[in-house]
Amino acid sequence: MSFPIDSMKYQKTVTSILLFCLPLLVDAHRQPEALTTIVFNPNSQATEIVHQLHTHDLDVILRTSKETVARNVDSLEAQAHIALYIESHFQILDPRTQIPLKLSLIGAELEGDTLYVFQEYEKTLDLPINIANSILHEYFVDQVNIVNLKRDGRRFTAVFIKADEVTIPELDLWSD
Repeated sequence: MSFPIDSMKYQKTVTSILLFCLPLLVDAHRQPEALTTIVFNPNSQATEIVHQLHTHDLDVILRTSKETVARNVDSLEAQAHIALYIESHFQILDPRTQIPLKLSLIGAELEGDTLYVFQEYEKTLDLPINIANSILHEYFVDQVNIVNLKRDGRRFTAVFIKADEVTIPELDLWSD
């Protein structure tokens, strides 16, 4: 036995469901995330650290700053403020002494919806190392910070869900 389908009623039902769900999809918030890449540059004999952050996530730093700072990430003043924030929330630590290595803040650059913050360590990193990364964790409970360390054609990835510290092991423990 078959039941006839009222195509007009069917179309109205599907349309109603889509119209109901569309605002939910539009209002969906993406995961706050920061990506950091650490790579040794043989030309400069230094380790380069590049942080990539979405400008939407950075607005909260500017809005909550106790300092008088430009509230628009497009301004150089705001980018400098954010770069200093990153500098204070990202550290590479000597695993034996737990003393942070001296990283130089190089600058920041805005490209579309992404702010790049550049740091540098004046030499190669001796492994193992510890990394402490609490970028934006005090602002977003679901903040995820990903750190990729590239060395000798291999990559190690660490994911920071909370203000964690992660040890990056010797190269012979890395997977390709």
